[in-house]
Amino acid sequence: MSLSRPKKDKAPQIGAVEAALMLISKRSYSKKGLADKLMLKGYSAQDTAKAVERLMELNYINDEKYAKNLSEYLALQGKGEYYIKAELEKHEITSEIIQTVLQEIKSETEPYEQIISMIRKRYPDFSNSNMALKRKAVAFFSRRGFNLDDILKAFNRF
Repeated sequence: MSLSRPKKDKAPQIGAVEAALMLISKRSYSKKGLADKLMLKGYSAQDTAKAVERLMELNYINDEKYAKNLSEYLALQGKGEYYIKAELEKHEITSEIIQTVLQEIKSETEPYEQIISMIRKRYPDFSNSNMALKRKAVAFFSRRGFNLDDILKAFNRF
């Protein structure tokens, strides 16, 4: 039993550029995400590359803008630097763009301040003396992609 979609037997009815425009009218895509989606719809690699290139020329897809929007969304969801970086790398965003976006996020709010506000919401009875709760909180924030130094700094300032 195959979990992937069955291959389409006939060629797509509309051109790759038109299909790409329809896709980006519904939500934003990274360059890689749009190319993957077009390939999944049955377009050739050459048609997909041409369509993605054309939309980049028109500035309809912009990896820098996409990375900024995604990282802001993830930061608002309570995700940390490592999580955001991994998510952007999944979308094959360049390391220069990732570093720029992460610096912008850090300049808006210090990570330890974000952790403190989350501690207040998630652990209202948090105390540095309660080691079991402290271990649980460290594991939680680590899974969310926060640096251990920032977590400990937040605990000390809480």
